[in-house]
Amino acid sequence: MHWKGKFLILAALFALSFLPFASASPKVNPKVLGKNLKRFYGEQVIFTDQILFLWKKQPLKKKDQSGFFKFETAHVRCLIRETDLKTINFLKKYLKTLSPQMLTIYGTVVKKRDFEYYVEVFKIEIPKYVQKKD
Repeated sequence: MHWKGKFLILAALFALSFLPFASASPKVNPKVLGKNLKRFYGEQVIFTDQILFLWKKQPLKKKDQSGFFKFETAHVRCLIRETDLKTINFLKKYLKTLSPQMLTIYGTVVKKRDFEYYVEVFKIEIPKYVQKKD
């Protein structure tokens, strides 16, 4: 009976060691995500990316009539709602002054057309401390 109790405790601890991985939100390497968005179609994704947006100085143009704007990070094509333009304008205004810290992008992988997948962004976390470059 004594060894059975130890075995059950060890088995329970072993099973518990897997729980954090099962319940945690999916964290995806942005390079992997960018190469094959199709793999994550319909899934919510969280990824970090350097503050590198391909819009440079040009204004954002609407992708379609649904109110989405298109932008690209270093690895991933994203769609963001018009209601989040304040975040976009903040990023555009401080693009050159932000520190090279990572920002976190939360989104869902959506299919816009055949073979065309995007991350539909619903939240962007900007580092709390912003350091201006001299």
